[in-house]
Amino acid sequence: MLGHRLSAPRLQGSVYASYGFDIGNDTRGTLAVNAQYVGPYNSSFPNTPGQPNVPLSTFGRTDGYVNTNASFGLRRGDWSGQLYVENVFDDHSIVYIHPEAFLNSRFGTLRPRTVGIRIGYGI
Repeated sequence: MLGHRLSAPRLQGSVYASYGFDIGNDTRGTLAVNAQYVGPYNSSFPNTPGQPNVPLSTFGRTDGYVNTNASFGLRRGDWSGQLYVENVFDDHSIVYIHPEAFLNSRFGTLRPRTVGIRIGYGI
């Protein structure tokens, strides 16, 4: 179909910012934020194969979305720790549509907001 994009958004991109700073003589802090934009796209061709005037029953269009993540970390000697939040705004946009109509979980969404701590030791 002329002009139809299959499984690829017209526009997508990301941005990342990080700021490092010293806390005292031997501790380093880092703040970081990243955001990713993915535009909407079609899950399949819109019409039934062999019947160009009949809409395909499993046709769908994903949502355009922005996924934002943030973290705050500290490093002191061999030890490091980081507090992070993934999917900061708890966006539940549809990012995938499975082509089979009978599946219970046919629509895939972004992972829900996740908050955690990472602790590391080593060089």
